[in-house]
Amino acid sequence: SGQGPGRGRVFPASDAEGEGAATTGDHEAWVESRLAELRARGGDGHDRTARPAGAETDEWAAHPLYGRLLEDGLRPKTATALFGDLTERGVDPSESPRDELHWALAQVVCRRIQTDPLTDDTGVIALVGPSGAGKTSLALKLAVHDRMLARQDTAVIHLLPEAGRNASYQNPTALYRRFGLPVRSVRTKADMAKALRCVGDFEQVLIDTPPLPMPLSEARPVLRRYRRLLRPLPRPAVHFVVDATRALGGIDEATFARLPLRPTAAAVTHLDEVHDWGQVAEWLIHVDLPVQIISEGPEVPDGARAFSLRWFVEDVMDL
Repeated sequence: SGQGPGRGRVFPASDAEGEGAATTGDHEAWVESRLAELRARGGDGHDRTARPAGAETDEWAAHPLYGRLLEDGLRPKTATALFGDLTERGVDPSESPRDELHWALAQVVCRRIQTDPLTDDTGVIALVGPSGAGKTSLALKLAVHDRMLARQDTAVIHLLPEAGRNASYQNPTALYRRFGLPVRSVRTKADMAKALRCVGDFEQVLIDTPPLPMPLSEARPVLRRYRRLLRPLPRPAVHFVVDATRALGGIDEATFARLPLRPTAAAVTHLDEVHDWGQVAEWLIHVDLPVQIISEGPEVPDGARAFSLRWFVEDVMDL
């Protein structure tokens, strides 16, 4: 093709080296090491075994840590499942020292939340989600960040609503151009063909999209259209962008499984506006999506960063 190093890698895999985030297994090992330290320090050495199934629920409901999980936003069913994980690991919540119990619970939370680092060969990232989730703000932060995507050349393709739909929708093209980003607006397959000819030399392409109707069951026609428009792009990563301050109960794995354009990862925004993160943890535990990106605050680009399970669990568990 005659292109030099670092060009034309939207479609081939990049050889750039990024600062990959640790995997879920790494976080589990880290929490396990802290737990081992606490056990060694305690030196009691007694064997804690699980109680018979169903015998512990009433006792757990009265446990201070169980009550705190509920106060922070976890559902009783989830708190009970986490305490069940503890007993399966030989930890008795009624006898364990507070610090040891918190670290043990941190480990079972780590096991239940998926995380996966962004990789250098993810050349196309599409951001989808409801109104107010912060897709455009997140795309802008990612596009100008010098570390998140380990890239220098980023372009934006902005999908427009169908003609005659969302008349009040504001096109963010001017905002992207204000930050010096190349951007193309796309409404039809012909528009997409033209846009791809313009961005073929870029290492990274971000796809910004109009808001999805809610509930998500009503978003299927819109997502079918997005799927048609994105078809020429190789293996786009579809990130579902969710606002941490909103009710998350209606956005679940069963709903995602039925969508014509299924998300492959999650991005959580507005985390700086949430005081108790239990509701976010509840959602992450029950949605079968790896969370990769979070956004805190309006700063461009520093408001976005890679999701750290270690940092998240430390905060949730007050470690």
